Amino acid sequence: MNAAQLQNAEAEFEAKEREFEAYVQRKEADLDTVKKALDEEAMKQQQEIKLGMAKKEGELELQHQRRENEREMQLQDMQVAMKKKEAELEMTRNAVEAKAQATERKERDLENQIKELTQWEEMMIQKEKKIEDTLLQARERDDESQRLHKHAREEEGRAA
Repeated sequence: MNAAQLQNAEAEFEAKEREFEAYVQRKEADLDTVKKALDEEAMKQQQEIKLGMAKKEGELELQHQRRENEREMQLQDMQVAMKKKEAELEMTRNAVEAKAQATERKERDLENQIKELTQWEEMMIQKEKKIEDTLLQARERDDESQRLHKHAREEEGRAA
């Protein structure tokens, strides 16, 4: 091989080497671009995952809040119902108490009426006894008067 061929081969080799380095640089640049694209895509996916998780967390929190609100409303409804029942029971208790008081008043009134009737009856019995005593005295006086009249007529009859 002569020097010109050797020089040509060397020049070709250097051209190929530069071409190869340019190719490697292009491939490295392509690799960097792909790497950047993949990094960006990964970041986007991470953000989407975070957003999705945040959205899910928000939905779960909303569901939890709804359930809490429903429970609170049910509790309030139950409290209102209990207060209504308590008021009804209080009204019933008051009505029963009022009836009991009215019954007690009626019993007292009846007892007083019985006492009054008993006193009246005793008074009537006493009056009846007085009347009987008076009638008895009147009969005794009448009998005495008749006996005296009879005796006086007998005396007049004997004297005449």
